[in-house]
Amino acid sequence: MKKQANRKPVKIKPGKTREKPTKAIKPHRKPAKKKDYKGRTIDARHLKFVALYDGRNHAEAAEKSGFRPGYGIKLLKNPIIQQLIEDRLIHTDPDTQQAIADKEELQKYWTRLVRGKETRTVVTKNGVKVEVPVKTEHRLKGSELAGKSQGVFVDKHEHGLSPDMLRALLNSLPEDQAKALLALLTTKK
Repeated sequence: MKKQANRKPVKIKPGKTREKPTKAIKPHRKPAKKKDYKGRTIDARHLKFVALYDGRNHAEAAEKSGFRPGYGIKLLKNPIIQQLIEDRLIHTDPDTQQAIADKEELQKYWTRLVRGKETRTVVTKNGVKVEVPVKTEHRLKGSELAGKSQGVFVDKHEHGLSPDMLRALLNSLPEDQAKALLALLTTKK
C-alpha cells in the first residue's frame, strides 16, 4: 500500500489503519470593511442591496448582492436599510422628491389623458413591445376626474324657504310650535 504525501495513517481498530486527509490550510481572509452609518455598521453587501433595490423586487436585489433571495424581505424590515433606500430614492429620483401629486400636476395628467396623448406599452404575441393610446374608458374617467376637480358637476341648491313652503310648514305644526318657529324666523341677529 502506497502512502500519499498529503495523507497520514489513522488507527481505527487495533492493528488496522486507514488514511485520513490532512486539513488544508485556508488563507486568512479579512472581513469586508464595514462603513459607519449614523452610529451603526453595515457591510458592502447591504449597500449593494440598497443600490439594486428598485422598490419592487427585493428577492432579485438580495440575490444579486450576495444574499439568498428570501432574505430580501428581512433586509427591508431593517430600519437602517429602510433609511438608506429612502435617502437614495429621494436624492436620485426626481419623481419621488415630491411624493404627492399636487392639483396642477393631476389636472395636467387628466388633460393629457382626455386628449389621447397618454400611451401604454403592450406586448404582442410575438414579444414585441408596442406603444398604444389608452382605452376610451380611461379617457372618459380622466375627463370625469378633471371635471370633478374643477367643480363642473356640482349641483347648486338653494336652501331658503319659499313663502308657500313656509305657510305649509306652519299649518302642519301645532299652534304653539308654529308661533315659536315664526318668532325664531322673524328675530334679527
